[in-house]
Amino acid sequence: MDLSKEWGTLYYISSKQQLPVFPVPANSHITINLPNGFVPIEMHLCDMVGRQYNTPYQFLNNSVLIDTRQLPPGIWLAVVKHIYGTNTTRFIIQK
Repeated sequence: MDLSKEWGTLYYISSKQQLPVFPVPANSHITINLPNGFVPIEMHLCDMVGRQYNTPYQFLNNSVLIDTRQLPPGIWLAVVKHIYGTNTTRFIIQK
């Protein structure tokens, strides 16, 4: 018996997994690729001091498109919450 047909497919996304980000370094936007089965709930950005920034973003298919035009240059963290937990990915903004 094929249980995936009976019960569906269970996806596991490790919270230690770095999600791919491009372009590197970023200027006006970044795109974060999401694994198959990834169901995002919300997203925010943090600077290296830990301050949270709410910036415009869109979930599109298996990615998140984030507008970074209003953010200063530096190293940033994208925190993506999903149904299995939270993943944090680093990226650089350079202008």
